[in-house]
Amino acid sequence: MTGRDLEQDDCNKLFNLHDKYKLLKTERILSQLEGVYYPLKIVEDPFKTSGSGCYIGTSRKGWKRIDRFANNLMDLKIIRMHGKFYKGEEFRTKIYEPSDDELKNEILGKIKEAKSQYPNLKGNAGWLVSVVHLCLRGMCFMETSRIASKTASVEWFLERNPGQP
Repeated sequence: MTGRDLEQDDCNKLFNLHDKYKLLKTERILSQLEGVYYPLKIVEDPFKTSGSGCYIGTSRKGWKRIDRFANNLMDLKIIRMHGKFYKGEEFRTKIYEPSDDELKNEILGKIKEAKSQYPNLKGNAGWLVSVVHLCLRGMCFMETSRIASKTASVEWFLERNPGQP
Protein backbone atom coordinates (compact mmCIF):
# COMPACT_ATOMS: atom_id res chain seq x y z
CA MET A 1 0.00 0.00 0.00
CA THR A 2 1.31 3.44 -0.84
CA GLY A 3 0.21 6.82 0.41
CA ARG A 4 0.17 8.39 -3.07
CA ASP A 5 -0.04 7.57 -6.76
CA LEU A 6 3.13 6.00 -8.12
CA GLU A 7 5.14 7.45 -10.99
CA GLN A 8 7.22 5.53 -13.55
CA ASP A 9 10.38 6.21 -11.50
CA ASP A 10 8.74 4.64 -8.42
CA CYS A 11 7.91 1.56 -10.47
CA ASN A 12 11.50 1.28 -11.70
CA LYS A 13 12.69 1.38 -8.08
CA LEU A 14 10.23 -1.38 -7.16
CA PHE A 15 11.44 -3.51 -10.09
CA ASN A 16 15.02 -3.05 -8.90
CA LEU A 17 14.03 -4.04 -5.37
CA HIS A 18 12.30 -7.17 -6.65
CA ASP A 19 15.32 -8.01 -8.82
CA LYS A 20 17.51 -7.84 -5.71
CA TYR A 21 15.12 -10.11 -3.83
CA LYS A 22 15.26 -12.64 -6.64
CA LEU A 23 19.04 -12.76 -6.35
CA LEU A 24 18.82 -13.82 -2.71
CA LYS A 25 19.16 -17.59 -2.79
CA THR A 26 18.45 -17.95 0.93
CA GLU A 27 14.76 -17.07 0.61
CA ARG A 28 13.14 -19.22 -2.07
CA ILE A 29 9.78 -17.49 -1.69
CA LEU A 30 11.27 -14.13 -2.66
CA SER A 31 12.17 -15.51 -6.09
CA GLN A 32 8.42 -15.76 -6.79
CA LEU A 33 7.47 -12.42 -5.25
CA GLU A 34 4.85 -10.55 -7.24
CA GLY A 35 1.96 -8.30 -6.55
CA VAL A 36 0.23 -4.97 -6.97
CA TYR A 37 1.37 -1.79 -5.27
CA TYR A 38 -1.82 0.17 -4.73
CA PRO A 39 -2.32 3.73 -3.64
CA LEU A 40 -4.36 3.46 -0.44
CA LYS A 41 -7.19 5.53 -1.96
CA ILE A 42 -8.02 2.68 -4.39
CA VAL A 43 -8.74 0.13 -1.69
CA GLU A 44 -10.50 2.64 0.58
CA ASP A 45 -13.17 3.37 -2.04
CA PRO A 46 -12.72 0.78 -4.80
CA PHE A 47 -15.90 1.56 -6.70
CA LYS A 48 -15.16 5.24 -7.35
CA THR A 49 -11.40 5.60 -7.36
CA SER A 50 -8.51 4.89 -9.66
CA GLY A 51 -4.89 5.86 -9.42
CA SER A 52 -1.48 4.93 -10.70
CA GLY A 53 0.24 1.95 -9.18
CA CYS A 54 2.57 -0.81 -10.13
CA TYR A 55 1.93 -4.43 -11.04
CA ILE A 56 4.88 -6.76 -10.67
CA GLY A 57 4.33 -10.26 -11.96
CA THR A 58 5.85 -12.73 -14.32
CA SER A 59 4.96 -10.57 -17.31
CA ARG A 60 6.37 -7.36 -15.77
CA LYS A 61 3.51 -5.14 -16.82
CA GLY A 62 4.88 -2.31 -14.73
CA TRP A 63 3.33 1.05 -14.03
CA LYS A 64 -0.24 1.66 -15.09
CA ARG A 65 -3.51 3.17 -14.03
CA ILE A 66 -5.11 0.82 -11.53
CA ASP A 67 -8.59 0.56 -10.11
CA ARG A 68 -10.14 -2.19 -8.03
CA PHE A 69 -10.48 -4.33 -11.15
CA ALA A 70 -6.74 -5.02 -11.02
CA ASN A 71 -7.95 -7.49 -8.42
CA ASN A 72 -11.41 -8.72 -7.58
CA LEU A 73 -13.33 -8.31 -4.33
CA MET A 74 -11.93 -11.61 -3.05
CA ASP A 75 -8.43 -10.20 -3.51
CA LEU A 76 -9.40 -7.01 -1.67
CA LYS A 77 -10.61 -9.12 1.24
CA ILE A 78 -7.29 -11.03 1.25
CA ILE A 79 -5.37 -7.74 1.16
CA ARG A 80 -7.33 -6.56 4.20
CA MET A 81 -6.73 -9.83 6.06
CA HIS A 82 -3.17 -10.69 5.08
CA GLY A 83 -1.65 -7.83 3.10
CA LYS A 84 1.72 -6.39 3.99
CA PHE A 85 1.76 -2.71 4.75
CA TYR A 86 4.64 -0.29 4.74
CA LYS A 87 3.61 1.70 7.81
CA GLY A 88 1.84 -0.95 9.83
CA GLU A 89 -1.56 -2.25 10.66
CA GLU A 90 -3.41 1.08 10.87
CA PHE A 91 -4.12 0.85 7.11
CA ARG A 92 -6.08 -2.38 7.47
CA THR A 93 -9.18 -0.65 8.84
CA LYS A 94 -9.28 1.69 5.84
CA ILE A 95 -9.51 -1.08 3.25
CA TYR A 96 -12.97 -1.72 1.87
CA GLU A 97 -14.24 -5.07 3.11
CA PRO A 98 -16.84 -6.66 0.86
CA SER A 99 -19.71 -8.62 2.37
CA ASP A 100 -20.18 -12.34 1.70
CA ASP A 101 -23.14 -11.48 -0.55
CA GLU A 102 -21.01 -9.08 -2.60
CA LEU A 103 -18.35 -11.77 -2.96
CA LYS A 104 -20.89 -14.40 -4.03
CA ASN A 105 -22.48 -12.02 -6.55
CA GLU A 106 -19.09 -11.15 -8.04
CA ILE A 107 -18.08 -14.83 -8.28
CA LEU A 108 -21.34 -15.76 -10.02
CA GLY A 109 -21.05 -12.76 -12.35
CA LYS A 110 -17.47 -13.61 -13.30
CA ILE A 111 -18.39 -17.25 -13.97
CA LYS A 112 -21.30 -16.11 -16.16
CA GLU A 113 -18.96 -13.73 -17.99
CA ALA A 114 -16.38 -16.50 -18.49
CA LYS A 115 -19.06 -18.81 -19.92
CA SER A 116 -20.12 -16.15 -22.41
CA GLN A 117 -16.52 -15.59 -23.58
CA TYR A 118 -15.62 -19.26 -23.91
CA PRO A 119 -16.56 -19.73 -27.60
CA ASN A 120 -14.22 -16.90 -28.60
CA LEU A 121 -11.28 -18.06 -26.48
CA LYS A 122 -10.98 -21.79 -27.18
CA GLY A 123 -7.36 -22.86 -27.21
CA ASN A 124 -6.17 -19.98 -25.00
CA ALA A 125 -4.50 -21.96 -22.20
CA GLY A 126 -3.82 -18.92 -20.01
CA TRP A 127 -7.46 -17.90 -20.07
CA LEU A 128 -8.60 -21.45 -19.29
CA VAL A 129 -6.26 -21.68 -16.28
CA SER A 130 -7.63 -18.36 -15.01
CA VAL A 131 -11.19 -19.64 -15.31
CA VAL A 132 -10.29 -22.85 -13.45
CA HIS A 133 -8.75 -20.79 -10.65
CA LEU A 134 -11.79 -18.50 -10.55
CA CYS A 135 -14.19 -21.44 -10.38
CA LEU A 136 -12.23 -23.31 -7.72
CA ARG A 137 -11.76 -20.22 -5.55
CA GLY A 138 -15.47 -19.54 -5.91
CA MET A 139 -16.46 -23.12 -5.04
CA CYS A 140 -14.17 -23.11 -2.01
CA PHE A 141 -15.65 -19.84 -0.76
CA MET A 142 -19.26 -20.87 -1.43
CA GLU A 143 -18.84 -24.15 0.44
CA THR A 144 -16.56 -23.11 3.30
CA SER A 145 -16.92 -19.30 3.58
CA ARG A 146 -13.12 -19.33 3.48
CA ILE A 147 -11.16 -17.29 0.99
CA ALA A 148 -8.33 -19.34 -0.44
CA SER A 149 -5.47 -18.48 -2.74
CA LYS A 150 -5.40 -20.03 -6.20
CA THR A 151 -3.05 -22.76 -5.01
CA ALA A 152 -4.98 -23.42 -1.79
CA SER A 153 -8.28 -23.66 -3.68
CA VAL A 154 -6.82 -26.26 -6.07
CA GLU A 155 -5.47 -28.22 -3.08
CA TRP A 156 -8.89 -27.95 -1.38
CA PHE A 157 -10.60 -29.32 -4.49
CA LEU A 158 -8.13 -32.20 -4.89
CA GLU A 159 -8.49 -33.18 -1.22
CA ARG A 160 -12.27 -33.31 -1.62
CA ASN A 161 -12.09 -35.14 -4.93
CA PRO A 162 -9.24 -37.67 -4.73
CA GLY A 163 -8.22 -39.22 -8.02
CA GLN A 164 -9.41 -36.28 -10.13
CA PRO A 165 -6.95 -35.04 -12.75
